[in-house]
Amino acid sequence: PHPLNTRELIYVMDGSALATIDGTDVPLGPGDSISFTAKESHELRAVSAEECQLLILTKGPRPEFLG
Repeated sequence: PHPLNTRELIYVMDGSALATIDGTDVPLGPGDSISFTAKESHELRAVSAEECQLLILTKGPRPEFLG
């Protein structure tokens, strides 16, 4: 689990992926990105035979807001 207000960013460098965010499918190709709050249910998978390279960033709240 992530702290409250954590965000995730996914950037597709190569290949194709399918992100499912709260039940909604979002197809992603090279150069595409998606950002969402980490509390949303999410799944990510490659959908092509070619290699899929992703950059995944997670940004949490500033430490002074963690209790």
